[in-house]
Amino acid sequence: MQLLFALVIGLAVFINLRALAGRHPGAWWARLLFRPFGPRMDVSFMTRGELLRSGVACLLLAAGAALLAVAAGCTVDACRMFPSPGAIAATVFASLAALFSLSGLALLLRGVFRSTRFVPQLPVVQDIVREPYLRIDQSWYVKPAGVPGHVSSGGVVARAAGAHVLIALLREDGFRDYILPKGHVEPQETPLQAALREISEESGLCDLQLAGELGIRERWDLKKTSWKKTHYFLFTTHQKDGRPTDRHHHYQLIWCRLDRLPRMFWPEQQELVVSHRTAIERAALSNR
Repeated sequence: MQLLFALVIGLAVFINLRALAGRHPGAWWARLLFRPFGPRMDVSFMTRGELLRSGVACLLLAAGAALLAVAAGCTVDACRMFPSPGAIAATVFASLAALFSLSGLALLLRGVFRSTRFVPQLPVVQDIVREPYLRIDQSWYVKPAGVPGHVSSGGVVARAAGAHVLIALLREDGFRDYILPKGHVEPQETPLQAALREISEESGLCDLQLAGELGIRERWDLKKTSWKKTHYFLFTTHQKDGRPTDRHHHYQLIWCRLDRLPRMFWPEQQELVVSHRTAIERAALSNR
């Protein structure tokens, strides 16, 4: 009975954590638990805060696994089978506890010795592979006659980090490349209001200061069913972390150095950032 209780508790904890990770895929603990092979889980890309929080999370998981191991071990004497299910479960949980303990200590040590001024450097453009199943070519920018359309709005959010300028990019589940936060303009909403709302929903960044307009870009939408006209604005911020609230998409917020811009999914967004690099740098550095 104790073994069954321990297994039920462990399964319930796992299911709840999995559900929370699905709602907050960009959170550090979600990446730690369920995305161990993503590029952000390489410790060379993790900030000091992420390393320390991840180390603490590992130690908490180790403590939980140890408690389950003790609970499972209590059933060994009550079972006449050899090896008993309780002994097997106790061994598995004890191994997990040891693994999480070592991982947690390693992450904590790396975090203690990592500088607070560390800025993650993402791979250069040539090292990032575009998803093979969807190619964005020139056909996405040719508007046929009679096609329905809609208006969208978004922006570039920049902040200074020492001598570097970082911009906020998003990555959605199933895509390797990056995008700018944006979305549909709702009725009775101005493009600027829509940009502020969409950036807040998709990236979690809400402390934004308008620095200017970056222009309009047009193309097909992702399904090629509507012609999208997108207004882009430039914002600056001092906010580093955000919690996305978009219920329809799972976005991960990543701060990228402007001088090491990764490949972006939409070519017109890459062109937008590159062509306005001087204005973005000036706005971010003047708002330190």
